[in-house]
Parts: sequence; C-alpha cells; structure tokens
Amino acid sequence: QTFKDETHKLVSRINGRFGSVANLPICYLDQSIGFEQMCALYRCADVMMVTSIRDGMNLVSHEYVACQKDAAGVLILSEFCGAAQLFNGNALQINPWNINDVAQTIHKALTMDEYERRRLNSAAMQYISTHTAKDWAKAFLHDLPCPAPFSSVCPHQNNDERVLHMQVLLSKLSREQRHLLISHVLDLVVRVEPLSSS
Repeated sequence: QTFKDETHKLVSRINGRFGSVANLPICYLDQSIGFEQMCALYRCADVMMVTSIRDGMNLVSHEYVACQKDAAGVLILSEFCGAAQLFNGNALQINPWNINDVAQTIHKALTMDEYERRRLNSAAMQYISTHTAKDWAKAFLHDLPCPAPFSSVCPHQNNDERVLHMQVLLSKLSREQRHLLISHVLDLVVRVEPLSSS
C-alpha cells in the first residue's frame, strides 16, 4: 500500500508540474486492462519500456512488437530481463538502477529518426516471426538424447519426429522397479508405433 501511495503522489507531482488541462505527461492506470484495450495501447505507443530488475522471458516485449507490426515503435528493455538477450541489437537497453541512463534512453527513443525506428522495429518483428513456440519445441526436442525405446529416427538425424517402439518400451519397463507416467505428453512429442499382433 505504501508503494502504491508513493506512486500516486509521484504521478500527481509530475503531472502538476509539467501538465496542463489539455495534456497530462503521465496517464496512470491502476486497474486491469482487457486484451483488446491492451493491444490498442501497444499499437499506439511510440515507445515501450520494460524496467524489470529481475525477470524471465518477459513476453510483454514480444506482444508489443507483434502489435506494432508495420509501425515504428521502439522497445526499451532492462538489461536484466530475459528478452534483452533475445532482442539484442533490436532494442535499446537500460540499467533500471541508473536514472540518468533511463532518462537519456527514453529521450533517444522519442527523438529517434523514422528510418532508425523502423529498422529496429523491423528487426524485432523478424525475430519474433522466426522464433516461435513451435521452433523452440523443435530445437528442444533436437537437443534431447535419444533413449533406447526410441528408434534411430531421431532429431539428431534431421528428422522431424521420433518413433516410440512400444515392444521395446514395455520390455524395458518390465525390468524396472519404479515407473513414472506423464500422461498426454508422448502424443505431443513422439509418434507411437502400435504393438504388433503377434
């Protein structure tokens, strides 16, 4: 609650000093926003800044780029968020602890010429278009070792699917004392060869 109160006071102070009846520097929304509204905000924003201090992938940056599409929005990312490594060179990076660095980077993004804005946005769009969840899953499966129940049809040999031989699997399972079954996963990652009738 204290942080929330401090944020409200800071927003009021900035808007009171730099704003007018016709223009407020900060439009602070302390509420949930629907998907369509969020996409519209992403689309009309000239700059998107993510100031995470510690973060994982941060898909907000991906959503912003996707909503921009043919526009010229500029992405500013904290160097501590996972997406900063992915968009390396296609987004401006900041250290969120360095206030002067943040201010200078915001100014740079807002005053950047159209060509450079479009170059960054186009490169970011190209990245998210070619690095999809499907591509990630394919790369993940490619890096998995091929255990015995799987045939030699394996991602390491540039094939798109792995075949599970049920006879081999059941034979292996019968020799083990403990078993772990993860339901509905095999159908996603392998093609199961049916048991022979013999």
